[in-house]
Amino acid sequence: MNWGRGLTRLWLVVAIPWIAVVGYLRADSWQAAYGDYSSADTVTIDEKACANPDPQQQAICDLQRRLLHQSTVTRSRAASDMVSTAQWVLGPPLALAFAMVALAWVIRGFWR
Repeated sequence: MNWGRGLTRLWLVVAIPWIAVVGYLRADSWQAAYGDYSSADTVTIDEKACANPDPQQQAICDLQRRLLHQSTVTRSRAASDMVSTAQWVLGPPLALAFAMVALAWVIRGFWR
């Protein structure tokens, strides 16, 4: 009986459906996060124009700074969502692979 081959096949039988099902279920959050990430354009602030003491120009500069901050927050949240989705899709199969390698190592320790 070959434990290594059997555990590898068991891992494939569990990991491939996991990646397919969880990837399908989390695809909408991945697409939303990617859409937020790519649509959060950075706002450029013209510091020369912001140096103008005109109140209307200062209001525009304040708005640009707020938009820049919101764009940065949106990008960081979107990146965090993409990482979270990747962790859910790939984390459990990788953890299972590690556990099976450890189990095979322990089982081989009992053989002469």
